[in-house]
Amino acid sequence: MSESHDESPVTLKQFNTLPREGAADILLTCCGSRRWVESVLARRPYAQFDDLLIAADEAFATLERDDWVEAFAAHAADNDRTLAEAGAAYAEKFGYPFVAHDAAGGASLELLSRRLENDPDAELPAAATEQMKITNIRLHQLIRPTDSATS
Repeated sequence: MSESHDESPVTLKQFNTLPREGAADILLTCCGSRRWVESVLARRPYAQFDDLLIAADEAFATLERDDWVEAFAAHAADNDRTLAEAGAAYAEKFGYPFVAHDAAGGASLELLSRRLENDPDAELPAAATEQMKITNIRLHQLIRPTDSATS
């Protein structure tokens, strides 16, 4: 993920008018795939927040395996030793880090163990689905819909 964005939320209007590099930094914080970022940037400005979410989903539909792996690689390693060991086994098998959205806020050893049983063709879409959930949450955290009363 990009380290230069301070993760303070911006309005959609501000996002639309940011210099390309600043907007890219925000998007890289949401998803580490440069192809995804470029695709979403290319469709600015967005009239509504939902238009941004649609563009994000449509950009995901264009990603190839290497783009997904780039996105997965942006996730921080888990500091829990047991999860880290299982995550290393996962990365060895699939070639990219374990990615999961967990509403409780942490990766689950049980989920990781179940997904380790997948074959690579089944796991990539599972990991991609988790990446899309994480990206959607981050977009909501970092870009607020423009309030027409204040803009």
